[in-house]
Amino acid sequence: MTDPDPTLLTANLHCPRTHLYVSYASAKGNAMSIAQRLHENLELDTPFKALNQYTPPEVVKSDADSLSALQETPFAQIIDSFTHNGLKINSSLINYLFVVVSTTGNGDLPENADRFYRKLKRMVRRNNYKPLRNLAFGILALGDSNYSDFCEAGKKVRSVFLDLGAREIVAMGLADDATGMEEVVEKWLENVEHLVLSGCTDHNSSSSSPDKNLSPRSSLELNVSEKTVTGWDLSVLRLKPSTEKPSKLDLHHFGSFLHETFQSTRFLKIEHVPLKMAKYLTAKGASKTTLHMEMDISKAKQFHSYQPGDAVGVLPPNTNENVDKLFILLNISLSEAKEVVYDIECTDEKKDHLFPRHIACPNSLYDMIKYYVDITARVSVNQLKTLSQYCSDEQEKRLMTSWISPTNLNQFRIHIQNPHTNIVEILDRFPSCKPSIQTLLQILPPQQPRYYSISSSPLVYANEIHFAYNILEYNCPKPYEQTKRGLCTSFLADFAQTWMKTNESIASHGEEILIPMFMKSTPEFRLPADSTTPIIMIGPGTGITPFRSFVQHRIHKNNTDESANWLLYGCQNKALDFLYGEELMQYEEDHKLTLLVASSRVSAHGLWNSGFFVQDLIYEYSTDLVEIMEEQGGYLYMCGDAGKIATNIMNALKYVIHEELNISIKEADEKLLEYKKAGRFQIDAW
Repeated sequence: MTDPDPTLLTANLHCPRTHLYVSYASAKGNAMSIAQRLHENLELDTPFKALNQYTPPEVVKSDADSLSALQETPFAQIIDSFTHNGLKINSSLINYLFVVVSTTGNGDLPENADRFYRKLKRMVRRNNYKPLRNLAFGILALGDSNYSDFCEAGKKVRSVFLDLGAREIVAMGLADDATGMEEVVEKWLENVEHLVLSGCTDHNSSSSSPDKNLSPRSSLELNVSEKTVTGWDLSVLRLKPSTEKPSKLDLHHFGSFLHETFQSTRFLKIEHVPLKMAKYLTAKGASKTTLHMEMDISKAKQFHSYQPGDAVGVLPPNTNENVDKLFILLNISLSEAKEVVYDIECTDEKKDHLFPRHIACPNSLYDMIKYYVDITARVSVNQLKTLSQYCSDEQEKRLMTSWISPTNLNQFRIHIQNPHTNIVEILDRFPSCKPSIQTLLQILPPQQPRYYSISSSPLVYANEIHFAYNILEYNCPKPYEQTKRGLCTSFLADFAQTWMKTNESIASHGEEILIPMFMKSTPEFRLPADSTTPIIMIGPGTGITPFRSFVQHRIHKNNTDESANWLLYGCQNKALDFLYGEELMQYEEDHKLTLLVASSRVSAHGLWNSGFFVQDLIYEYSTDLVEIMEEQGGYLYMCGDAGKIATNIMNALKYVIHEELNISIKEADEKLLEYKKAGRFQIDAW
């Protein structure tokens, strides 16, 4: 690999803007939002799309039609050395690509970039093939250091670019969501904007000097006296009163948007599924409240093919309380917000990518906010820049701006990051901040689905899916000492508690509680094809949910050998929060499961309660576990909180492999990687 060449772009003063691209690989929209901001700040007219939409074509023919198709592909400009029958394409152009990449799964690329990566990876296999020789690039990788594959997707894209001859002109940024990514993100954006705006001419310029109208602009600098809004072009939205019937929650529209944005077939069909049963899995006194829900999928055909390891996606609305408060803070009457129906129009085709396609229209302003945008998400640096322009009080404007100053990012952590401050709270704390509703509709992120592992086997429950979840609660640190609850888990808990209170009346009156959801297939988290292959399942807390499905499935397939089904589970107190305890203990009593439970806050004895934490069980049964993996060709599965898995449990696994096989820790790490590559070590972490 080569070091970044910061002189490449600035030395090439004839670079036209038609050769500048910004793209993204995004799983939930964060990377896309950052990339969109860069695209706007650079004032580019080139397409703004996910990497998959720029996939280089497979060139297999040399006829005129093939050449024409290649040249018409937007991303074809980055390919300079394709030569076939004397034809050479774009051999003299330098093109620039800046990509924001998030990491999903076990170091994987998001679905809207995986095809792009696979195709470039295949090109690497050709000896001395350098099709990206005339590409200059920079990558911002987003990740979470709680995961072992921190920022791995960005690293993969960088590696394949370099292998194919591209040149890196901006050092890769590694933004860590575990500690706060703002500082790295802002610095990387500042570097890119400085390079581009000081070294690029517009496409009509014939001068050898940069366009004087495009002075370098730091993404962190903001003149509080400016009257124009920076960061987002707000002119692209116009509200137009409509006489048509409002759309309410259009699940087909939202699913189509998610599919278009994230290039995933799993979003195509969001539907309302009836709740069949709900119950508590934890007892009073437990530190967390866990609920179990059973859904009737008899009429929801997409779920009929689910497998152990799959998940459900749930699409929650914002609460009426928060939506009401937002409109009150904006001085918009609730009756107007609920009763007047609007269409949204895009006023600038060149800024079409800023248009909020996730909002179904015509609709009331109230339902646009309630169903289609996330008002509980933590506000970003760029959103605060925009909002500061709407503060009529200069003191409030200066205060808000100080929170995003590059020299004072600790204030951002105290006031925004740590308390997870959302848009409603910002408007409440800054009374003079009155943005237009158009501005909010444009800058607020689309509502995101939340995912929950399925805890039932289709062989046991053919017309049902079960899942479990903790009701999330977060205690904000000083100076904002308040408790916040998770949007989706509270949404689900309200349904569950309603069912538990009224299930008899629901059954007698034929009423149904319907929840908007869809199935998410997870092919990277699957049981071995041979049901007799030994498996080891490690799942602290709600990480046990997919393993209930695994155990049910294996036992139903007549794999009742306890030596082939190992489950290591961790809870705090087996009397209070041993999830699915009765069912699992029955399997153990019937000699169908080897069950080991570590209770961290209650000391006890016995085979199934022999440790304090899950990692204690790994140490205690190290000989058995390593023998299963090394001598019996077993499969190892982990599910649960990423922080716990990435540190204590992973360290324990490395240590016991190191001890049992008498190899170094580094070799033990490589052994785990070997299991992963063979598909025998699979992780589902959040």
